[in-house]
Amino acid sequence: MFFLLGALALLAGCQPVTPSPVAHDQSQAAAVIKVANADDAVAVYAQTGTTFVDITSPRGIGSAQVQFTPAQAAGPIQLRFYLKGLEQALLDNGDMQLEIGISSHPPYLVSQTVITSNGARSLDKDDALRADVTLASAEGAPATIPLHSGQIAITLPATLIDARRPVLSLRWVDFYR
Repeated sequence: MFFLLGALALLAGCQPVTPSPVAHDQSQAAAVIKVANADDAVAVYAQTGTTFVDITSPRGIGSAQVQFTPAQAAGPIQLRFYLKGLEQALLDNGDMQLEIGISSHPPYLVSQTVITSNGARSLDKDDALRADVTLASAEGAPATIPLHSGQIAITLPATLIDARRPVLSLRWVDFYR
């Protein structure tokens, strides 16, 4: 009996894939999520036509992989990091990487670089590959870094995730870790 319970507990502990919580929009199936650190949490859900990916990382350094469903990959996707700051986020779809960083001092400049097999290039504000990055305070006041409550929201460019590339690998570093 104890052997069977122990074996079941071992098998349950060896499953690296964590299904996302029940989606807010029940018409979409769940994304498949893999998180590297047990303390980190990644949740995927849809609301009003947008797929949200909420990322919480107590240590401030982490990585995860999200495989979006076809319906999720076809629409807007917004990552929401619940961190104090974002030194670097690396978003990789297998063909290209989008590297994003936010300075820790006002005016909180956002740098973005795309990396492909052809090399790396900085993205200017009008580039189609540039993500929309915003700081949002939970209190409604202007957001400042370090964020004590609120989120760093990154709306992905439509070409980063699609039906051909539904998998997004994420790595992040909070400079206030």
